[in-house]
Amino acid sequence: MALFLWILVVAVSGAILFMVMTGMLNAVLPKKSQRDVWFEVNNQILNALFTLMCLYQHPKRFHHLVLLCRWKQEDDVTALRKIYCEKELINPTKERPPVGVGICVSVAIASPAVAGIFRKEILVCFERDDESDLEWRGGVLDIWEDIKVSYLSLLCTFCVFGWNMERIGFGNMYVHIATFVLFCLAPFFIFNLAAINIDNEVVREGLGYMGIVLCVFGLLYGGFWRIQMRKRFKLPGYSFCCGRPAVADCTLWLFCCWCSLAQEVRTANAYEIVEDKLCKRREEEVKADEDGVIDPSCLPEKMR
Repeated sequence: MALFLWILVVAVSGAILFMVMTGMLNAVLPKKSQRDVWFEVNNQILNALFTLMCLYQHPKRFHHLVLLCRWKQEDDVTALRKIYCEKELINPTKERPPVGVGICVSVAIASPAVAGIFRKEILVCFERDDESDLEWRGGVLDIWEDIKVSYLSLLCTFCVFGWNMERIGFGNMYVHIATFVLFCLAPFFIFNLAAINIDNEVVREGLGYMGIVLCVFGLLYGGFWRIQMRKRFKLPGYSFCCGRPAVADCTLWLFCCWCSLAQEVRTANAYEIVEDKLCKRREEEVKADEDGVIDPSCLPEKMR
């Protein structure tokens, strides 16, 4: 109930703040001084609510702090010993039977060995590419090579980016989507919010344009993760920016974000990711000839 009440107050206060910012309440609040008061009050309410959530996010930590401050070394240690060791301080290793210890140690040693053998058998199913053979699937401008990927990259850029990052092992999809949206949209709202209280029209318009320009630089978030993808999977880098692949990756996202994203998705589609490395995809079913004999060419080299 407390969390529901918190969400309700945040929603109401945020809605009022949004309507004041966009001028939807100008008929009710005709004077600028009135709008400034409402803007400042709702700002402070939201700050207080989020601060309150931070303070009470982990109440157990405060409880532990209280218990730690009340801790008395001699008295509390003696009381604990009386509770947990009613007869005497017993060394737990004395009562362990040698047979049980031997069995547990044997299982502990044998389990990693069996797991290693099992893992090796699984990896036989994959043919690893040589690092020099790894490459991006298609050029940067080959966005229409895969129609489905191209349209998804154009129409759902943030969602496709987050989904692609999660499946190649770079974190949660929703976190990437929210962060990318924040980097690309936050400068616009922040600078326009700052421009509300400025009477100079030239400065106000300048802040608005500056917010739009900074939104474009939010695309560097995609460039950063393209760099991480290239380094982890040892993909070739472009050298058209003074021979610096990292600068080239960021440039691709700044000037052709959809093309760059489509190339990354196509590359992830073309490979199988095993232990942070790229492997060629294998067909799930092995082809058989008319006599029912398995074609050796369809098997990995180690199984032929």
